[in-house]
Amino acid sequence: MLTRTADSSSFRTLTLVAAAGAVVALLAGLLGEKAPLVLGLPVVLAVLAGLVLHPFAGLFAAVFGSQATALIERFVPYAPQIALEVAVLCAVAGVFIQHRREPTDAPMGLHATGVRLAALFGLVAVASALFAENTAAALDGLRKTFGLLLLLWLIVRLVREVRHLRLLLMAVVLSTLLSAGLAVVGYFTGVSVLEVVDPETGLPETVIRQAGAASANATTSSRMMLAGAALAAVLAYRTRKLRKLHTATALVGAVGIVLTFTRSTSLVMLLGLLWLLLKIRHHRRFPLAVAAATALLVLALAFVPGFFWERLSELGSSGGDPTLDRRVGYHMVGLSLLASNPLLGVGPSNFGWRYQDFEYRFMPGRLLERRDLHNTYLSVAVETGLLGIVIFAALIGVALAALRRARSPAGDPDLATYAEGIEFAFALLLITCAVGAMETNKVFWVFIGLCLAVGRLASVREAP
Repeated sequence: MLTRTADSSSFRTLTLVAAAGAVVALLAGLLGEKAPLVLGLPVVLAVLAGLVLHPFAGLFAAVFGSQATALIERFVPYAPQIALEVAVLCAVAGVFIQHRREPTDAPMGLHATGVRLAALFGLVAVASALFAENTAAALDGLRKTFGLLLLLWLIVRLVREVRHLRLLLMAVVLSTLLSAGLAVVGYFTGVSVLEVVDPETGLPETVIRQAGAASANATTSSRMMLAGAALAAVLAYRTRKLRKLHTATALVGAVGIVLTFTRSTSLVMLLGLLWLLLKIRHHRRFPLAVAAATALLVLALAFVPGFFWERLSELGSSGGDPTLDRRVGYHMVGLSLLASNPLLGVGPSNFGWRYQDFEYRFMPGRLLERRDLHNTYLSVAVETGLLGIVIFAALIGVALAALRRARSPAGDPDLATYAEGIEFAFALLLITCAVGAMETNKVFWVFIGLCLAVGRLASVREAP
C-alpha cells in the first residue's frame, strides 16, 4: 500500500512537471521573441521572494556582486547596478518582515553609533540636494547614496555571529579572485569581459587595460581588487582555514592590479606589500614570503609593457604628464566650488556638471565632458559641504575604532584575525581614496559596514 502510494505520488509529480514543460514550450512558441521576458518573469519573482525570505542571501549577493557588475550585465543588460540595489531592497524588506516575529527587544542595529552617523550623512545629502543646480543628477546621487547606506545597515544588522562575518569575507575574497582572474585571462588571451574606458578621457582604451569582472573603469576596478587581495593576504598568513584559496586570491589579485596599469593603485599595493612583510617579519615563513614578493616583482618587470614604466617615470617630472595636469584642474575647480558653497556643497553628483561651467574654461587640462573629482574626501566636501565631510570623517573614525576594539588581547581570536584583515584592506583603500573617487563605490561602503559589524560583535561578546 505504501509503495503504491509513493508510486502514485511520483507519477503525479512527473505528470505535473511534464505538463508544466509542455505549457512553457507552447507559450514560448506563441510568444516568439517576447518569450524570454514573459517566461523569465516567474523566475525573477521567485528569486525576489527568496531574497525577502532569506535576507542574508540578498546581502551576500550584493557584497559578491560589488566586483562582478560586468558579469551581472550579461544577465541584466540594461541596469546591472539596479539589480544589486533591488537585492538590497529585498533584503531590507525581509529584515523588517522577520523583525515582527522576533522578541520586542531584538536589536535592529539602528542604535549603533556608526549607523546613526550614516543616517545623518544621508540627511545632509538630502539637504544638499535641495539646493543643487542639477536636480536630476542630485536625485541620481541620492539614489546611490541611500542604496549604499542601506547596504551598510544590512551588514551591521545581519552580521550577528562570527560565521556571518566569515561568509561576507568569503564573498569579498571570491569576487576578487573572479575579477582578478578574468583580468589575467583577458590580458593573455586578448579577450576582455567588457570594453575598458579611459577614466581620464571617457574614450575606449587604445591598449589592453583590464577591469576584470567589474563594469567600472580599470582604475576603480584596481582599487576594489586591492582591498580584496589585501584582505586575502592577511587571512592566508593568520589562518589555516582555506589558506590555499586566500593565497591564490592574494597572488592573482596582485597580478590583476598590475594588469590594470593603474599607477596610483600599483604604488599603494607596493606600500601594502612592504607593510605586510613588516607584519610577518617574525614568522618562520618570512623568507618564503620575501621570495614570493621578489618573484612577483620579477614577473611584473617581464610582462608589463614599457609604456607603463614610462607613465610611472612621468610622476617625477614636471609638465610631462597631462593626466596630472587634469587632476590639478579637478582639485582647483573643487576648491573653488567648496569656497562658494561651504556649508552644504553643490549637491550629490553635481561636481561633474559644475566642472563644465564656462567660468572654469582656463583650468589646467580641462576637458569638455563631465568628470569626477579624483579625491574622495574633497569630492564629499564639495558635494555635501563641510557638514557632510565632518560626518563622513567621523564615520570612518568610528569604523577604525571598532576594529581596534575587536583586536583587544582579551577578545575572540578569530574575530581579532578578521578585524586585522579588514583593517589592513580598509587602510589601503583609504589611501587610494586620496587619488580616486570612491564615495559611491559599493566595496568602500562594504568595508565600512564590515568594520562596524566587527565592532558590534566584539561589544556583544564583551557584554557578559
